[in-house]
Amino acid sequence: MRRTFVLTTSLALVLAGASFGAARADETGPAPQAPAAEAKAVGVVFEQGKPAFADVLAKAKAAGKPVFVQFSTDWCGWCRKLEKDTFGQASVGELMNGFVNVYIDAEKGEGIELAKKYAASGFPTLVVMDADGGEIDRIVGYMAPAAFTTEIKRIQSGVGTLAALRKAFDASGGTDIDAGIAYGAKLAVANPADAAGVFEKLTDAAKSKDRETQGRLQLECAATLLASGQAPKAVDAAETLVRDFADTASAAKAATRVGRAFVRLEARRALTFFDAVRHIAKDAQDRAAVEQLTIAVHENGITAALKRQGEAAGDDAQALNAVAWTCFERKVNLREATGWARKAVDASGRDPAILDTLANLLWISNAREEALKIEGEAAQKADGPMKKEFEALIAKWTAEQAAMKAAHHVPMTPLEPAPHGDK
Repeated sequence: MRRTFVLTTSLALVLAGASFGAARADETGPAPQAPAAEAKAVGVVFEQGKPAFADVLAKAKAAGKPVFVQFSTDWCGWCRKLEKDTFGQASVGELMNGFVNVYIDAEKGEGIELAKKYAASGFPTLVVMDADGGEIDRIVGYMAPAAFTTEIKRIQSGVGTLAALRKAFDASGGTDIDAGIAYGAKLAVANPADAAGVFEKLTDAAKSKDRETQGRLQLECAATLLASGQAPKAVDAAETLVRDFADTASAAKAATRVGRAFVRLEARRALTFFDAVRHIAKDAQDRAAVEQLTIAVHENGITAALKRQGEAAGDDAQALNAVAWTCFERKVNLREATGWARKAVDASGRDPAILDTLANLLWISNAREEALKIEGEAAQKADGPMKKEFEALIAKWTAEQAAMKAAHHVPMTPLEPAPHGDK
């Protein structure tokens, strides 16, 4: 029996556990299960169990078929949605019979090294490869049946694949800028380090071209360096782009494409870069990216400052409480803030206002039973308006707990932030 995405009872239970919330969480959910032996395959049929990858390649070579790999994880909600919506369709299953299909858990066994080899860091990552393991093309993220079918047929026809783009670039003797950028951009997803080399080789060829072409190449080179994990080089390339090609459309895209590399840099350097892009960006999306990233730089600075403030507070209960409450309000440094609040509680002789700070931090950290206990102590010690405020909060939290229990709430596998394989 081979693995198949059929809506049997066991798979339906797995799919029912998929939460369609907007944020990825740390909860884990069950991996997709193979259906009962008597079930009729109506969707994509995957190899049974956990076959060795070498055996999968050998089977593909013997059958004269390419390999289709789904890199996934237990917690990937978009993977479960893909399996239900797309892989469960009979038409998609029929199309995928032209491949040897294999599911690989990127966090278990052989899958860990395979995921590194094929640069599968966002999920789902779907890689089509030849029987020797050479990548032909890939799809990153969730796709509905129609879009997935279109992409697979494109790959099968050899249009826009790595091999096709490489052939076009090589035919120019490595001097066609457009062909090189197209090849490098595709290669960047599969092998960022090699793609960076392609862009660097194009630099000399671009010197005789117009400024828009040179700026475009500089932007693609910076983006590829960032994707390959070479953030310092990406930053240098982006700064060169904005400084030397400020009159080009590509310079205005610098924040959108490469700006995240600057967020954790020294604030002055990052803000200088964003200010330069702000003066040349005209498109609303590019301008919005500049401001969003600028906010992120300032938020990182505030987070770091709050951490320093907490460390400087020493044993001063009121100072510790003040920084812990600020962290609660901003929802940053929550683990450290909880520790500072505990320290402040002890140093203050269990002051009710400081107990309230600790309780609020515990509540948003999902330590809800302890939060209710601590807030109850705060209410007992307080009087006047403070007592009423704490009692009202206890009533609110108790009602929320009761509602959750009444709904038989169970943590479910979430979807990732976006349906395009974000890391």
